[in-house]
Amino acid sequence: MKLKNLTTKQKLAIFTTIAIIIFAMPQALRTLFHHDSMLGSTTYYHTRMADLVASGAEHDPLSFGGRPMTYPYGFSLMILATPAAKYLLAPIIGGLGIIITYYFTKQLGLTKKQSLYSSMFLFFNPAYAYFASHLNPRLPALVLMVLAYLMINKENKKINYLAAAPILLALITSPLIGMSMLVIGTIIFRKQIKKTAPAFTIAFIGFLAYFLPIITKHGLFQNHEAYNIFVEMNRGIQYFILESGLTAVSFTFVMILMAIYGFFKLNTKNLKPMREWLLIGVVASLAIFNRMNDLLIFPVSIIAATVFTTHLKQLRNTLKLEWIPLKHLKAMIWIYLIILVIIPGLGMITIDPTPEQHEAMTWIKNNTPENATITAHWKEGHYITGIAQRKNVMDPYLEFAPEVDQRYKDIRRVLSSSRAEETIRIMEKYNSRYILYRMGSRNSCSGFPYVSKHGRFKQVYSNEDYRIYQLMDEPVDPGSDLCQELLERN
Repeated sequence: MKLKNLTTKQKLAIFTTIAIIIFAMPQALRTLFHHDSMLGSTTYYHTRMADLVASGAEHDPLSFGGRPMTYPYGFSLMILATPAAKYLLAPIIGGLGIIITYYFTKQLGLTKKQSLYSSMFLFFNPAYAYFASHLNPRLPALVLMVLAYLMINKENKKINYLAAAPILLALITSPLIGMSMLVIGTIIFRKQIKKTAPAFTIAFIGFLAYFLPIITKHGLFQNHEAYNIFVEMNRGIQYFILESGLTAVSFTFVMILMAIYGFFKLNTKNLKPMREWLLIGVVASLAIFNRMNDLLIFPVSIIAATVFTTHLKQLRNTLKLEWIPLKHLKAMIWIYLIILVIIPGLGMITIDPTPEQHEAMTWIKNNTPENATITAHWKEGHYITGIAQRKNVMDPYLEFAPEVDQRYKDIRRVLSSSRAEETIRIMEKYNSRYILYRMGSRNSCSGFPYVSKHGRFKQVYSNEDYRIYQLMDEPVDPGSDLCQELLERN
């Protein structure tokens, strides 16, 4: 059967199936050819949280050495409800987002062709493909809120009210995404206030019922000094450009160019909500912090697709590119978008955890006491708890965590101080007897490479990238001169 003879819905079904398969490819190729471990860092945190939620636990015994479970449990419920969730949940949600986008844009008044291309451009958006390829709570919250937008615009009061369900689930999956999209929906659909108000109000009240006990007990979340380590938590045009990734980290240059052009040129009523959504997303990313650029995934993709289908000739002329035939320009754009999705997709195969990371964590799991606390860089925290199944001093989940800034300063001192007494004092403060040190290219004999030569540190494990040291009660002969090893590697 020829492609042109298929209906739009048949094309959408085929494309969605292909997209799900492609979204699942990085994990599959990683397992087959690189290393048998799950992609990403927070993947290990959320799968572990799902197990704790299933057991009815209210306390996380490993993160930050033990802390109350304050992370929203919506994503944990999704993982528990999905067979083979570790490998298929994200691709399936990515596929659902493609389908929902088609019906949402069609409901806004776009043609079937424009709606189909909106779904396709969503797939070719590197940020969306990245989220749809590994477990994370941000994509599900985005997709749930777009589903809610679709439902509240239906001419059916029951469906309007039922939109409260995906909104509430989005709020307890990713409060940041859920609340942001709730505000955006209130603004861009303000003329449909009679439809939006009931669902938005019910969901918000439900979220407060969940969230108020947490803030009553633990206080409001504080913007800790440690958050400065996240580039995406900063504000300003320089961070926005960096995080937007004009070379395919998050968005492609061509897609952004078409979205900007569409923002100023597409003044039709049906695209007004998308243009307002795009504007709010840009302002929020610049004024609040850069992680808000997740909100741009859908409007950028939809507006760019509309320009591609209806205004590409005008854009070509505006850029003084009349010498390029339109069909050739379209082909060039498709090739560009495909390449700029494939490159980060292939790159994902080798992202953390590396084989060396996984091997070091597995050694810790098999060779340290079950109640051991491991001192390491905060970035290793989710692997320490998720793979090694041991307590960490700190990990990237900072919301409502105890003594965040102090722990961050202490970890930095352990890794950078050249005073063995200070390093030992900090480790004993957290009841830690093991330190995980990642080998770098430094050739300096200061910091922990120097401290490791102290008699109370014994090297108990090493591979190409990591060394694990045990803090002994009595001085012993050091197992190796880490400073000399670093010098030799350079």
